[in-house]
Amino acid sequence: MTISTKNIFDEKGSISIEAAFIVFFFGVILSFSMYKAIMYAQHLKAYKIATQIAEIVSQRNIFFEGKDLSYSDGNKLKPILESLIPEFSKSNVSIYIEEQAYATRNYKIIELTPGERACRIKTRLDSYGINVVTSYGKSNAIYRVIVCLKNSTDFFLDTPEVVAGVVLQPGHHH
Repeated sequence: MTISTKNIFDEKGSISIEAAFIVFFFGVILSFSMYKAIMYAQHLKAYKIATQIAEIVSQRNIFFEGKDLSYSDGNKLKPILESLIPEFSKSNVSIYIEEQAYATRNYKIIELTPGERACRIKTRLDSYGINVVTSYGKSNAIYRVIVCLKNSTDFFLDTPEVVAGVVLQPGHHH
């Protein structure tokens, strides 16, 4: 029987195993960072669109006829939306424009969803009890614009995620 008292130190495969773990770890970190960057960019896009629509709608006395929000206003906004969102008629976007009228305090909502709904409103604007009063003691209309974009990212989830941009804007006195 042969007994060897020599210890065998062979590290030929250990470097490749360590490299595989490091590459896997940094790959997961990189893909998660890319996913978060895409979601953040989509969120900013939704917020930007909501802000632009809110600015247009709050200037009712300049851009639209009539004192209160109407469904014909939604038709007037469609060309603007098509310039903001390429292929608006084919995209998975939901846009809700809510108004609490300044004089009558009437509530009105317009939904602009060309395809499948991306989201729904859970709490209406008039349920918050917001009342904007000017320094002259007059009430102003309040507008809330919600833009929901459905993203089909396949990084971590099989189901598409929805990001939303919400803007609350007081109207300008008519």
